[in-house]
Amino acid sequence: MYVYRSKKFLIERKKVTLPNGKKMTMEVLLKKPGVSILPIMEDGRIILIRQYRAYVNKWIYEMPGGSIEKGETPRQAALRELEEETGYKATKIRFMLKAYTTPYFSTDSPYVFVASGLRRAKASREEDEMISIKVLSIKQALRMIKKQKIEDLGTVTAILMYSHISKGLI
Repeated sequence: MYVYRSKKFLIERKKVTLPNGKKMTMEVLLKKPGVSILPIMEDGRIILIRQYRAYVNKWIYEMPGGSIEKGETPRQAALRELEEETGYKATKIRFMLKAYTTPYFSTDSPYVFVASGLRRAKASREEDEMISIKVLSIKQALRMIKKQKIEDLGTVTAILMYSHISKGLI
């Protein structure tokens, strides 16, 4: 049974049986599938967006991203969101990871891509998207993570993973 329905998510209340046999009623946030993109410039710097997030009443550094629209593949959605939010098109895009963001109450598990071969295009942001672009070296981004200037967990994870991949550590 749906408790709440919005454009971006549903909240469902359902009865579940745990592996130990215990029965419970739980609420789960069902979110539309989404994508996040870590754009890499030719010189190795990354592009993040700085966006106002009303839910936490803060400006947050994060990767561009959004929902996968009906009929789109995750790859197509990533290319579209990258252009819409940053004003860059990518000639290369590769899948990096897919992981749950908050599995203790949500099904959210975005596809994370790395985009390269960037060229300028025209951004076409939604009316509620107040976005500016931040170009950083990986070293600068890692310092910002350490100082808690980058607080979005998905962005932190992607930067750390990309940093390890680029150093041949994984």
